[in-house]
Amino acid sequence: MKRLDVNAAGIWEPKKGDVLCSRHFKKTDFDRSAPNIKLKPGVIPSIFDSPYHLQEHSYSVMDSPKKLKLKLDHVISELEDTKESLRNVLDREKHFQKSLRKTIRELQDECLISQETANRLDAFCWECCQESIE
Repeated sequence: MKRLDVNAAGIWEPKKGDVLCSRHFKKTDFDRSAPNIKLKPGVIPSIFDSPYHLQEHSYSVMDSPKKLKLKLDHVISELEDTKESLRNVLDREKHFQKSLRKTIRELQDECLISQETANRLDAFCWECCQESIE
């Protein structure tokens, strides 16, 4: 008897005289109309009652060291890209903060806003920038 090796690349094709264990098939998978009980065409073994410790678990299937290294390199690359993106965002924010403070000073110098308004805008600008950092 031959069997399907789930880890092998090929699929087992039954030949005349090959037999299978009936306990891996449902009762409805069998053709009992003939004198010899046969499997219906196209049925697939679907009952596997192996002991729990022999069943496959996702945590026990390990990738090869080469695949793990590739995954690690990919994650490190994404981390570096994210850090660079964060630096760019923080630099832009700092630039906008300086630009806003400069605009507040110019408005105050041209007497378009009062000292009190300038102080409030400056405080608001500082609070917004602190919130975005946290």
